[in-house]
Amino acid sequence: MNSPKKLLTFLCLTLFSGFCVWTEDSAQNVRVVWSGDARTEAVIVWDTIAADENSVLMYDTVSRTNPATGYAFDAPVKRTGPYIPGNKDAVPSAPENPVLFYHHAELNHLKPDTVYYLAVKTGDEAGR
Repeated sequence: MNSPKKLLTFLCLTLFSGFCVWTEDSAQNVRVVWSGDARTEAVIVWDTIAADENSVLMYDTVSRTNPATGYAFDAPVKRTGPYIPGNKDAVPSAPENPVLFYHHAELNHLKPDTVYYLAVKTGDEAGR
């Protein structure tokens, strides 16, 4: 399998995790951002509706059936904070304008042409 197919597979697996039920402890809208060397570095970003600075990104080159255990690597959150609502006069806690928090975990020393599997652990729960 060539590199673009592996990259697309990784991206699809990552984005798929964003289509689950939104709960206070769950990570949503998981995505990959590249700003450095895309062969060996990536930033994984996800959103939550609670400010959870203890979230951890778990990852491995082997698929895991139980996302809570067995991952060989983990990456702590490097940056987190609330998104700024589009309307600066809106009340952030109003139901029609909930506050969302972003979380960034940095991955370095990745191996090129390698598929990585990941799960985000928020609170006591790990996502798929």
